[in-house]
Amino acid sequence: MAKRRILVVDDERNMRTTLADILVDEGFEVSTAESGEKAVKICKHQPFDAVLMDVRMPGIDGIEAFRRIRRQGHEARVIMMSAYSVEHLMEETLEEGVVAFLRKPLDAAQLLELLGKA
Repeated sequence: MAKRRILVVDDERNMRTTLADILVDEGFEVSTAESGEKAVKICKHQPFDAVLMDVRMPGIDGIEAFRRIRRQGHEARVIMMSAYSVEHLMEETLEEGVVAFLRKPLDAAQLLELLGKA
C-alpha cells in the first residue's frame, strides 16, 4: 500500500520541520513548502492526499494558496492552521472545501485523526 502524501506549508521553519518529523514517524510521505506560492507550484506537479496550510504567510496567504490549488483541479484535503483568530474566514472556506481549521500550537492527536480521514 502506498504511503499517503502530505504537503506541510508554513513560513516558520521550526513548524514545518516539527510537523514533518511527526508525520514521517506516523508513516506519511511528507513534502514541505515555506510559502503559498511554493505550495501552488509544488501542487501543480505532484499529487497530495492532504495539505496542511498556515493561514498567515508573506506573499499569498494560505487562503489564497488554497484557492489557487483548487483552481488547478487538485483534490487534496486541505487543513488550515493558524495561531490567530480566523473565525471570519472559517465558514467561507469550509464551504469552499477546507476540511478543518486547527489552532496553533497544534494538537498532534487531533491532527493525526483528521489525516486518518484524508
